[in-house]
Amino acid sequence: MVLDGTPPEAVEQIMELEITNLEERHMIGHSIFKNMGSYAPAFGMIGTLMGLVNMLQNLDDPSKIGAGMAVALLTTFYGAIFANLICIPF
Repeated sequence: MVLDGTPPEAVEQIMELEITNLEERHMIGHSIFKNMGSYAPAFGMIGTLMGLVNMLQNLDDPSKIGAGMAVALLTTFYGAIFANLICIPF
């Protein structure tokens, strides 16, 4: 545009518009990660409840209790890790 003889004011206006649009796009992406970070622990807690229900269903067989407890603990861990290490830092 500069080489075509476009007035400097028009180039400045176009560049400011481009920067504004770029900032808006980045804010949308930021809000997506922020929302994912706030939802991830809740999904981890849902997995925890599923693991605890599985554990309580198998109380008659002590060898199966560990698997339900493992699911409960791992889903909590995964939800916290996903939120705090992947989503929220952005």
